[in-house]
Amino acid sequence: MNDEVNSKDYWNRRFRTDWREFGGPQQTEMFARIALRLMPPWLSTDIHANMRSLLDAGCAEGEAVALFRRRFGHDCRIEGIDFSEEAVERASAKHGDGFRTGDLTALDSDFDVIFSSNTLEHFPDPLAVLDAWTAHAKHHVVLLLPFWEWRRESEHAFTFDHASLPASIAGRFVCTHFDVQNTAKMPNTSWYGFQALIVYSSLEAIERLRLSVDQLGHGLQPRSLSVDEVISARAFGSTMHHAAALADEQGSRLVAYDERLSQTVDAVNALSRAIEEQSRQLQQGRDEQSRQLQQEREEQSRQLQQEREAAESSGRNLQQVLETLNAVNGATLRNDERLAGVEKRIERAFASLQAERSGHALAELVSKSQQSSSVLLDTTARKLDAAIARQGEALGEKIHILEAQIGAQREVQALQAEVLALRTAAAAADIDIARLSASEHALAQELEREREKVSRLMTSSSWRITGPLRSVAGSWYRFRGSSRKQTLQQVSEAPHVPPLETPALGTVVEPPRQDLVIVDEHRSALQEILERHAGMPIVVLRPVVDWDLPLFQRPHHIAARLAKAGYLYFYCTPNGRDGVSGFRRLDDNLYLTDQFLLVNRIPGGKVLHLYSTDNHCTPDYVNERLSAGDRLMYEYIDEIHPSISGFAIPPHVMEKHAMLLGRPDVLCIASADKLYHEVDGVRDGGLVMATNGVEHEHFHGRGRQNPPAAIASLVALGKPIIGYFGAFAVWFDYELVARLASARPDYSILLLGWDYDGSLDRSGIKQYPNVHVLGPIPYQELPDYARFFDVSTIPFLINDITESTSPIKLFEYMSLEHPIVTTNLPECRKYASVMVARDHGQFIALVDRALDMRGDTATRELLRTDARANTWDSKAAAIAAAIAGQWPEYAPVPARREQAA
Repeated sequence: MNDEVNSKDYWNRRFRTDWREFGGPQQTEMFARIALRLMPPWLSTDIHANMRSLLDAGCAEGEAVALFRRRFGHDCRIEGIDFSEEAVERASAKHGDGFRTGDLTALDSDFDVIFSSNTLEHFPDPLAVLDAWTAHAKHHVVLLLPFWEWRRESEHAFTFDHASLPASIAGRFVCTHFDVQNTAKMPNTSWYGFQALIVYSSLEAIERLRLSVDQLGHGLQPRSLSVDEVISARAFGSTMHHAAALADEQGSRLVAYDERLSQTVDAVNALSRAIEEQSRQLQQGRDEQSRQLQQEREEQSRQLQQEREAAESSGRNLQQVLETLNAVNGATLRNDERLAGVEKRIERAFASLQAERSGHALAELVSKSQQSSSVLLDTTARKLDAAIARQGEALGEKIHILEAQIGAQREVQALQAEVLALRTAAAAADIDIARLSASEHALAQELEREREKVSRLMTSSSWRITGPLRSVAGSWYRFRGSSRKQTLQQVSEAPHVPPLETPALGTVVEPPRQDLVIVDEHRSALQEILERHAGMPIVVLRPVVDWDLPLFQRPHHIAARLAKAGYLYFYCTPNGRDGVSGFRRLDDNLYLTDQFLLVNRIPGGKVLHLYSTDNHCTPDYVNERLSAGDRLMYEYIDEIHPSISGFAIPPHVMEKHAMLLGRPDVLCIASADKLYHEVDGVRDGGLVMATNGVEHEHFHGRGRQNPPAAIASLVALGKPIIGYFGAFAVWFDYELVARLASARPDYSILLLGWDYDGSLDRSGIKQYPNVHVLGPIPYQELPDYARFFDVSTIPFLINDITESTSPIKLFEYMSLEHPIVTTNLPECRKYASVMVARDHGQFIALVDRALDMRGDTATRELLRTDARANTWDSKAAAIAAAIAGQWPEYAPVPARREQAA
């Protein structure tokens, strides 16, 4: 069988017939994801940073090659080889160039890394095959193998365990990493067993990477397995080895059994021949008996014919007797009929006589009955009229009550419509406020530039030359009288209007009077903050989003964590909702302020924190701050698209974006793989990956008692709750939610969030009786609602926007430890704890399956592990490390607790 399995014809036939039917592509991709998950960080860094070439040996239809290209970038040469022409042809059709047909032992070039997944187990002597493969590997050999496969698949010829894995191969590669994953516990798994990742590295690679004994020792432990799993797997393996020994012992006995069986077969054959002879003789006796029986039957038939003829003669005589008897019977019947007629005439005469006697009594009885009936009818009619009258009155009262209720209901509906209109107007007002606030910032920046021009003018030689003229003018003003002097004094002593509090749009802004002393009431507050935190590196966030919002977003979390990491952080607000004037202390080292133009001029250098969603930052501003010596940190967190910003993207935004990406002296933070590879393609260095994250303690460990009043009745129904929280916009798949609601009427679908662009009301999903929509829930209260989800979902459409999105809710769902089902989002496919659907039908099926996984210990542990690996603290730590690596003088200092005032 194994010779056939390892043949080209066998695999060509598999790829032509049932490879896809049995989920081959999905299994290949799952194995590749497991390999990336178990791969040591130093190896991933070596492949990515040094653009190593990688060959997938036994690539099938290329799913692993495509995944590695997305992970390590297209600058790394990643190819696939398979000896099946059918597989390579399909891989090229799906994933482009880079696939070849052939044998790995006969390559015409070498690769830095040789990767093979679930291939070697098909060979009876896999180590000999592995030695031949390594001839074309320069630095690393990475193997993913079925491990502890005591009950092998029919195609497999070898079982790998610790004893069958060598410590070195080909005399120049040493085992540097080993880990095992229990894939049976993974949701939507394609392999119910264990998978082991083994990395062999050359001595040159070990020395080049400066791998320590601690790294190697830590890497050779199966960290992805629990102790119970290791003990049970090895115990089962010991049992299987004992069973194999017993099988060998029984084998010798089978030889003796075969000899005895052969003798028995010979005896049975002789007996069969004797039985055949006896059967032949028995058949002859049967033939003779048949002839004798035939003769006896013919004689009996002749005698029976004679008896039949005698019986027929007797029958004719009997017929004549019967005919005579029938004639006598007929005469008797006619006499009986005449007698019956006489009896009927006598009965009629008697009945007539009885009727004459009872006629008078019957007439009297009828008369009395008619009189009684008349009285009864009159009484009943009166009672019926009275009952009808009473019912009419009651019905009239009910009609009046119903009319009043209908009127009240109409009033309520009118009030509801009015409230809805007010909410819509409020939402529109919020948008207008945000836009006016942005325009206000733009005007304030223009005003600040004019002030700086004036400041430069005041320090110029021309200003000094015209000093005597201003003195004369000042004397003239003083000469005008005391009232003018009093006005000047009041203005000079009055606090200056904060820079962001500009006049209303459309008014004329007069330039400041140069002969007046401008006093800013917030400068002293800023100076006090700077003195209190002296020595701390400073980060200033440009105004992007208010702090006091119902939903906490990435800027809020990153700001809070960078402050805790040891930065003095100024969170500048557009002030659409915050209502701050000056500086408000939020936490140690963290301040909320509307004084962006003031902190923007902090001398001595600082890190300016920019977001790609900032549509008011211009290329001129970027050049100005770089020229002033500030450092720029640019967070590229979403596709720059009108659907996200809410209006058309101004040209200067794309110009600024291209400028920031093209300058490696600007530190760029990417939140998704797609964005990371876009930046990586246009620059060298100055780039770090930091997806969104979670405040784990805020969502973890919530019970299911005492639901909020808004969902108490829903929880009381006892039906499964399929949940979502977040924004509703054009990227939300309303059709998918409608299909789920129709297909599963016994499920309650709970949607929490903000109708970002009005698409929720237009979608029509509120018409489904099992769809329940609440508005946005404040961040602090959100876990109190989401803890009642049975399954957490992300039903997003797949497009340019969502392919670049790292959903914050994904990691918050993980901390809740409920099963998660999402559509086919690239950033969701990274995590083994997430169930990803390729289409609507599979999404509904996975929701069904997720309900069966509620409370499953392995699923909850997987979710908890992924959540803890993606906390906001870890994301901020990665950003802080990137800042320190880019600009060592801005490395964070330990956060300091302020002394009580």
